[in-house]
Amino acid sequence: MATKAKTPKRLPRSRGNARTPTPPVRPYRRRLSSLRNVRNALADVARGLEAGERKPLDAKVLVYGYATLAGVIEKDREQTELAARVAALEQAVARRATRRQPLSPPPTPLRPVPPPGSSQGQEGSPAA
Repeated sequence: MATKAKTPKRLPRSRGNARTPTPPVRPYRRRLSSLRNVRNALADVARGLEAGERKPLDAKVLVYGYATLAGVIEKDREQTELAARVAALEQAVARRATRRQPLSPPPTPLRPVPPPGSSQGQEGSPAA
């Protein structure tokens, strides 16, 4: 009597099988790309210090690093906002210059006007 060979069961793709092992779990890393994330990290350090989970020297180093990073992010944000405002101002000036082009130069006076209090140009005044 011949026995039929059993076919192996397939595992779902998400779990992997003997041929394709599952990738290792990546450790959680805090993303410090925004000012909000840095402030949250600072708050976590302060809570850890209050709870006694962190050594004071470690907390001091982390606070210094996070504060420096927050300063850099804030300055970058200010420069970006300032550059956007300058670009908008330049566009407004360019639009205004194209709308208001003078048709002719401003009129010049026909004769020079003497300064006030001078005797030039006053007819009928007694000559000394």
